[in-house]
Amino acid sequence: MTRYTIVALGTALFLSVGTVPARASAITLDSTNCSSADACYGLAWTLTVNAGNFLYNGATYGYQALLSITDDPTSNINTSNIVISAVDFKVSSTQTAAALYQVPNSTVLGTWTTSTGSLGSNGCGGNSGGFVCSQSSTDPANFAATAAAQTFGWYFNSGPIAANLDGAHIGAKMTSLGTSGKLLSQKVQVPEPASLSFFSGVALIGFAGSMRRRNKIQK
Repeated sequence: MTRYTIVALGTALFLSVGTVPARASAITLDSTNCSSADACYGLAWTLTVNAGNFLYNGATYGYQALLSITDDPTSNINTSNIVISAVDFKVSSTQTAAALYQVPNSTVLGTWTTSTGSLGSNGCGGNSGGFVCSQSSTDPANFAATAAAQTFGWYFNSGPIAANLDGAHIGAKMTSLGTSGKLLSQKVQVPEPASLSFFSGVALIGFAGSMRRRNKIQK
């Protein structure tokens, strides 16, 4: 299988490919590539999707999603008082089933509900569109700035997932559900294949030019 990792830095995206036992794709959002300087709320968000055969509570799922949240060392925003009452993600246009199986240590799994709907100012809504959304009205996760990751985990079934998670979405509500505002809503785009081809072409042209110069010197 193949592992694709996309790490967004500023306006550039770097793609690496390697071989691992199971297929996985990941995107990372932090203060360098959110839509504004503080749009990530001083946190770094990494969504990883693994394909496989996952059995949970008597149901079988084809994918696993892990949303890992850590303090962003490039930001000076104080994260010690942040709470996370809802999170969502989207990696395709359709989700047919999903189950939340893991939450951060600061909250209890049984207080969270999950639906195939997008996240709005009042929590998870009814607009499915490929979104998986989980929320807790009574026990939000309490993020304290630490090197340890706070991780949400889902199993889900999905329609076709774009290569390298192109167009994937990550969202979160950074207050209690009863408080308006403070929504994280970010989307990552992978460079167009034509752009990647262009960069490859430039590299090949540069290599060919250096070889010609070397041959002239040797003559």
